[in-house]
Amino acid sequence: MNSAWHMETYGAPGHIQVNETTCARLRDRYILEERGEFFGKDQGALKT
Repeated sequence: MNSAWHMETYGAPGHIQVNETTCARLRDRYILEERGEFFGKDQGALKT
């Protein structure tokens, strides 16, 4: 839950951010682009 909150808070308006695991499952069905990393409190760098 905490990482989802951070991803939503630091995401670009009108876009959905997903983690690497979700990206791997969806990449064959959707057009996804790497957005880089951001630092999440208590979680370190999170790649989106």
